[in-house]
Amino acid sequence: SYLNPLNVIPLRTLCRFFSISDKFWDFVFVPIHTSTFLEVEMGTVPAVLAELLDDIVPFNSVPRMKTWKSNANDIIDKMTSDFPAGSCRTSCGVEKVEYFPKFGTADAPFDIKVHDEDGNVEMFDGVIFACSAVAMNQILHGKLSGSAAKMPGQFALPNHKNGLNNPESPWYRRMLGWVEEQVFTRTMYTVDRDKTFEKGTVHSVAHAVIPDQFRDEVLADYCNYIEVDTEKPQNLENTFVISSWAPTAQAPSVKGKLPMLVTYNAEDKLEKEETEWTVTSREAHPCLTTWQMFASNALWPLLQGTRHGQTYFCGSACTPGNGHDLSFLSGLVVASQLGASFPFDYDPKAKADFDRLRSMMFSVW
Repeated sequence: SYLNPLNVIPLRTLCRFFSISDKFWDFVFVPIHTSTFLEVEMGTVPAVLAELLDDIVPFNSVPRMKTWKSNANDIIDKMTSDFPAGSCRTSCGVEKVEYFPKFGTADAPFDIKVHDEDGNVEMFDGVIFACSAVAMNQILHGKLSGSAAKMPGQFALPNHKNGLNNPESPWYRRMLGWVEEQVFTRTMYTVDRDKTFEKGTVHSVAHAVIPDQFRDEVLADYCNYIEVDTEKPQNLENTFVISSWAPTAQAPSVKGKLPMLVTYNAEDKLEKEETEWTVTSREAHPCLTTWQMFASNALWPLLQGTRHGQTYFCGSACTPGNGHDLSFLSGLVVASQLGASFPFDYDPKAKADFDRLRSMMFSVW
């Protein structure tokens, strides 16, 4: 319910009201949920999420992780098998999207030009932005925001053909421009306020991050191993044990032979070890705040189907839960607006989730 007071009361405040100690919050709640939130700053998490978090990671039982039977590449190949060869390009970024009225009048539909980072320009009838709010702002408006604005050597040129220069009325133009400015610039990502999970180290050096007495058990049966500094609990280390659950690591020929680990905030332990590479979650995980909940329910829906029904938005910035499943489902929702069918229509629970998210993303005030 929009009127639920727990939408605006932080969970941390509610815990204090019910005499849940700071020690429990700092040494139990936060460390356990860092694997979900990818940050240690959780003071702004709305209390309304408490029940949902307990369903995902319960404190009174051992949760079991489920994943796909195959690997991600097989799933993506199957999903894109009906597309022409070369039409799905995952290694080529978009630099700019420009809107040109077909007949030179404000009420005409657009020809949409998409410019990629390799200098190619293609024309489309509709676009879906499935990227971070920072990238949306840069592509549509030529403006840097968030972490991109702070990186050295970054620059952008204003985009004056962003589709807001040809709306039906000046009022509509101002309203739409204001909403886009709010959601593009105020969507905060976890690494913007907490650097703990800014960079993860991919490696197989289990002895460097997991103590001897726990190592075999952790590598076999657990998804994460977390160490908390007793003096400064916010300085925690989190190792994701990918090999304990990833389908590619469960084949008899490889299972148990080489750990697949991603460790955060333990550079001192790994600086002299042989590691593989580093990963980053920059602009991937919006902070779970009251603002983000409000924007996903009240502001992002105003942008869906704008620019003559030719522009849609999906992904973690547009959804309230910041989860993989919601982000993926939001893409199916906006694709349905452009004529695609829901591929899991045969499953009543999946269809119910689809209808529920669709009604939220396309709600009308």
